[in-house]
Amino acid sequence: MIDIHELVKRRGDRAVIDGLCLKVAPGETVAITGPSGSGKTSLLRLIAGLEIPDSGDIRLGGRLLDRLEAAHTRGIAFLFQSASLWPHMSVARNILFGIHDRPGGWRQARVRHLLECVGMAAFAQRSPSSLSGGEARRVALARALAPQRPILFLDEPTSNLDAALREQVLELIAQECASHGTTVLLATHEQAEVNKLADRCPRDWLIVLIENRCLNPDFALRRIWT
Repeated sequence: MIDIHELVKRRGDRAVIDGLCLKVAPGETVAITGPSGSGKTSLLRLIAGLEIPDSGDIRLGGRLLDRLEAAHTRGIAFLFQSASLWPHMSVARNILFGIHDRPGGWRQARVRHLLECVGMAAFAQRSPSSLSGGEARRVALARALAPQRPILFLDEPTSNLDAALREQVLELIAQECASHGTTVLLATHEQAEVNKLADRCPRDWLIVLIENRCLNPDFALRRIWT
């Protein structure tokens, strides 16, 4: 369970997140939509511990998080808007990084499987600097999915991808998350992206619309399909 109460984040005199409340049950997929600057990315970063809120509470699994608690202890995998691959590591080593504590055979099989799923199997030993934007994006997605963490944050997951690759990536996300009961928060301003992923999601798809830098209660948790 993700439970957010009266969350506030300011940048100077502007409230990016202003009194936001949200509950997400385990295994649910929630889309956070809204125009640029409405606080979608900021919300994900606050929950993940990459930014510190000015006030409000964040609970994960019923546990109240310390504002200074390290991000890696929160059990969240994050696909950022930028690929953010480590330039000194190969494609395969970027994916391996988050699963270094798993058995060796499982690690290698997991990397091969994900690279095949995102169409990057031939690029395993390539340097990130040699990749296009779309290729780097697919590697970053594979890296986020690899650890099978209970919570997955996706920030504009299909940016830099053509139409065919978008379909492939959305299918992979839906399959992986359904298989492991992953709780997903998707930040996007693309309504078409929300609808396409909803069509492939076996669970109820909920949408949270952020307007005027806070959750609009008239739209919060509006069910697109059941």
